[in-house]
Amino acid sequence: MGLTTEMSKRLFKVLIVDPDKNGIDFLNTQLVRLQLTILFAGSGSEAKKLIVLQRPELIISETYLSDCYGMELLCWAEENYPQTKAILVTSDVDIITNKKISGDAYEILVKPFPIAELDRVLIKIFPTLLGTAEQKESQQCFMEISFEEFLSGTKALTSLYLKLSFRKYVKIINKGELVERDLIEKYKRKGIKSIYVESEEYDSYLELGLKASEVIKNRTDLSAEQKTKFFIHVSDIFQEKLYQRSFDENDFSQAQTLVLNTLEVAIKNKSIFDLLEMMKSNNNGLYTHCLAVSIYSVLLARRLDWSTDRTTAILAMGGLLHDIGQRNIPEELRKRHHSTYSENELKIWENHTISGAELLTRIENIPKEVFQIAMQHHEYADGSGFPFGLTSVHIFPLAKIVGLIDCFAYHVLPMDNKPPLTPLEAVNQIKNNRKGKFDPKMVEELERLIIC
Repeated sequence: MGLTTEMSKRLFKVLIVDPDKNGIDFLNTQLVRLQLTILFAGSGSEAKKLIVLQRPELIISETYLSDCYGMELLCWAEENYPQTKAILVTSDVDIITNKKISGDAYEILVKPFPIAELDRVLIKIFPTLLGTAEQKESQQCFMEISFEEFLSGTKALTSLYLKLSFRKYVKIINKGELVERDLIEKYKRKGIKSIYVESEEYDSYLELGLKASEVIKNRTDLSAEQKTKFFIHVSDIFQEKLYQRSFDENDFSQAQTLVLNTLEVAIKNKSIFDLLEMMKSNNNGLYTHCLAVSIYSVLLARRLDWSTDRTTAILAMGGLLHDIGQRNIPEELRKRHHSTYSENELKIWENHTISGAELLTRIENIPKEVFQIAMQHHEYADGSGFPFGLTSVHIFPLAKIVGLIDCFAYHVLPMDNKPPLTPLEAVNQIKNNRKGKFDPKMVEELERLIIC
């Protein structure tokens, strides 16, 4: 390949390792503007010689070399020359999803990538390399969306990332690229359940989902199941925003429209079991739980003949937001079962009812019943609940419904690494182990709801 090509008098050296001349030419064209010293190698053995002799600051290697794998070369370089940074270039889904590459040995560029993506990675590992270029990477934040119902066959309105480690994300689809169905299916088969978008682009993705929900609700060519899955997906996106950022009256209004549309479509599924199965496939346990509490609280209220439009709206929003106070609980704590909490941790968790109600009171024009639900959904009829130890006669009736469904949903959906129960098993568990905790009439109607 020729030993070196002098591009300037700058000492910063970049080694490009690729057996394909087209690959080398592509990177060379993108890097020449930076006035670097660029070295070339076509194999792992040739690259090692250059690394020993030239000590490049950066190595950019293709995945498949003639005599070794690119990641093996980069790990060798890290071990022997820890000051050298590295980038692995690949289009292989197996490589991208391999948990063994999620460390700090190298960054990853997924082909095809535009010049802006190369710049993003360069800024991340060498903040001063591009001079005064915008260095937003150090502050770059990502928000999670479910991959299960991701819509393919359209152009991506935002760039999409995979999370490789706590601090490491790799872009797999560039903004404006066609989202190929086959590619999406490959990632799903590898067990990828979530993808990420930059926080600043999240609102665009959410806005698309909200607009699409109004259209999809009325489409006759889609089944109730297909529509419901889409609404679960959009609800997941919206709740990520509600739980990760501050929200206002407009957000509340959008959430109300979304959840009522979801209800309208979801209740057309004849079987409560089918709806639960759809929810079980969602990766985010907390958000799925809240949506399930919203939907099944309304369904139970209808069994009780509490079915005015206002009651439906309050229960729908109260169910969706009943656990909003958990946004202030550390994620590590949320993921553990309550039985493992210390006394202090239990106090922190129990405080989510008060902090949730306080949070909701800051939103103008929110019905007071919604934050009553958030405050009282862990109060029990026998006075053993929290935060105030209210007895049945003092608990807000709609909070009683949400409290019962909260318990039911906890049992039937995967949470805290526990195996889910069937709906009937969950009701029996409540009847046998939570006697006196819930209104017996409500428990009876919940049992009838799942048997119908």
